[in-house]
Amino acid sequence: MLLATCCEDEIVPYVFPFIKDNIESPNWRFRDAAVMTFGSILSGLETNTLKPLIEQAMPTLIHLMYDESVIVRDTTAWTFGRICDIVPEAAINKTYLNTLLECFIKGLKAEPRVAANVCWAFIGLSDAAYEAAEVNEGETPETYCLSPYFEYIITQLLETTDRQDGTQANLRAAAYEALMDMIKNSPLDCYLVVQRTTIVILERLNQVLQMESHIASHNDRHQFNDLQSLLCATLQSVLRKVREEDAPQISDAIMTALLTMFNSSSGKPGGVQEDAFLAVSTLVELLGFKFVKYMDAFKPFCLWV
Repeated sequence: MLLATCCEDEIVPYVFPFIKDNIESPNWRFRDAAVMTFGSILSGLETNTLKPLIEQAMPTLIHLMYDESVIVRDTTAWTFGRICDIVPEAAINKTYLNTLLECFIKGLKAEPRVAANVCWAFIGLSDAAYEAAEVNEGETPETYCLSPYFEYIITQLLETTDRQDGTQANLRAAAYEALMDMIKNSPLDCYLVVQRTTIVILERLNQVLQMESHIASHNDRHQFNDLQSLLCATLQSVLRKVREEDAPQISDAIMTALLTMFNSSSGKPGGVQEDAFLAVSTLVELLGFKFVKYMDAFKPFCLWV
């Protein structure tokens, strides 16, 4: 990776023959090495050099997402994350978008290490799709290339956040981060999905708050606090997309949950008051003067700061 950054385009004739000769090798170690090499040189090359190389490699990389070796699939998912981050326009190319999304969705159900890298790839894909659709800076586009798939992607990411093995490879956090980015970059025609996601996150937050009485160990407390933090961060993300006229329909339920969190975390180690305050701040921005009706209940917690 560092060598590619130093040598830039001049590295291509030295490494590309190795990639080409080994990326479909019967030996998984050679396949993995070839994919790792390809992913590692991306940041050093000019866009004009990169795009044709990625277009040439895309069918093979998509095929490798179904490889029998988890190591190869993990490296390929990481490489796709790099592609989405460095050359995003190649990832949203309509020639490959449908098959790429299919392998990403399947990847979310794979081993945690693979699924976590797929979540990272979704972040890059979401950013690329939104930037390509944006007409004027600061204006939300009417639609974008992920609109037909948006609801299904959100559903699959929500399922991924709820996986039993979500603590492995930081998968749960990666899935919530991908979910937040998808919501942040959602166009107008996906608003109904954003609304439904707001309700799902609020329901999950309430469920988590009810679990507190069952915490029996320090490890349980740590996982409980982490999940609360992730849910608060996701709640902020969806609230930033909620329209002002729709906010009063959900604000009572949100403040009830956040006030419950303030009460339950008071004086406990590793509390999540900061995350709850940030969520309240987002709600204040959304409601404006209408937030005043919550001040009597909220004021005592402001004195903590």
